[in-house]
Amino acid sequence: MANILVIHQDPLQLFLLTMLLESPDEEIISCGCLEEAIKVCDARADIDGVVIDLQTLKGHSWPFPQKRQWSSDQTMTTLAISSHYPEYEAERICEEYHVTGYLALPVKPQRLREVVHDLLKKNSVAAMVC
Repeated sequence: MANILVIHQDPLQLFLLTMLLESPDEEIISCGCLEEAIKVCDARADIDGVVIDLQTLKGHSWPFPQKRQWSSDQTMTTLAISSHYPEYEAERICEEYHVTGYLALPVKPQRLREVVHDLLKKNSVAAMVC
């Protein structure tokens, strides 16, 4: 079972993302801000991946890779999502915000689930994973 942390400042968007990603094989943990997400990560060492709205990251450095003590073979898989930037900016966004991948919205719900599952499996998703 995978544990996915979903972070979005907009309560409606947070609810929708949580509902889209729910499945019997994943536990979805929802947070409305970075501070709440950091507390969750401090309390839980079993977070497998993060889906975060890019607007939530603006003005912040991504705290999880520095804050968490990961073993050498474990990395925090992080997918940034946004409707404000096109997919061709994926490489720049990944580098600037220190995330694993980027997905431009809107997308079909099935595509979002596929991208998240591929990232958790460490598979490459064309043009969206850096």
